[in-house]
Amino acid sequence: ARYVGSVDAINPRVDASGRSLEVRAKLDNTDGRLRPGMFARVRVLLGDRPNALMVPEEAVVPLGDDFFVYTVADGKARRVRVKLGVRRDAQVELLEGVGAGDQVVTAGIRVQRDGQPVRVVGTVPAAPGMAPAGRNGDGPQEGKGAGPAQDSKGGASPKG
Repeated sequence: ARYVGSVDAINPRVDASGRSLEVRAKLDNTDGRLRPGMFARVRVLLGDRPNALMVPEEAVVPLGDDFFVYTVADGKARRVRVKLGVRRDAQVELLEGVGAGDQVVTAGIRVQRDGQPVRVVGTVPAAPGMAPAGRNGDGPQEGKGAGPAQDSKGGASPKG
């Protein structure tokens, strides 16, 4: 069954093992089918960001309290600090650090180093977000493709 309601309260403590949190919502329950303590999967619409820059989660590299992506410029990987926004459908919004049209490495991230040569082989269109560039190895990186950072079409309506 589907129910429409509004969030009344959010427990600020996130369950790290399941990346879930406890929420209290107001719903119409005139039929009495909803009982206290029941579990539900919900979709929460937080708003639209029509120009949100989205990248695959695997493109983001955490380091201490900071987050980075590798961009491709002049044939070399460049580590760029980014500020993250919302997550949606295995994609992460980049609020700062990368602009629309920048190419971002999404393959071989674990072995990527700042300044390492990268050779992009073809491009893969992003829809929305950025497509892969680079792969494992110590020499020049050969990518399966790269794509420009793109605005998300239709907005980024996060869901949880």
